[in-house]
Amino acid sequence: MQATHTPESNGGRFVRTASEGPYVGLRNERKRRILAVLEGRGWMTAGMIAALAQMPRKAVYKPLNRYRRWGLVCRREQGGLWLYALSERGQARLDWLSSKTPRRPSP
Repeated sequence: MQATHTPESNGGRFVRTASEGPYVGLRNERKRRILAVLEGRGWMTAGMIAALAQMPRKAVYKPLNRYRRWGLVCRREQGGLWLYALSERGQARLDWLSSKTPRRPSP
């Protein structure tokens, strides 16, 4: 049975149908954008990540905390700021997401 949900009827999330092939969805697109910003850049603040990902700062705090719990990013405190870096597991996930996610132009 094929999924027929539209983004509007499904809370903004896309559902892959059998004929569409591998589609990761909006949540994983956000994950790919955030992890891609961290790739090869070393330690960064959430504000720096948000600016480079062209996302509101508040939109990256919760995902970064989830990604830390999942082992996708490392976090350390320095001078009263939390700094984030891509972990090995995060790099592997980014590679997988990049192979599945259709490339969209940056806003």
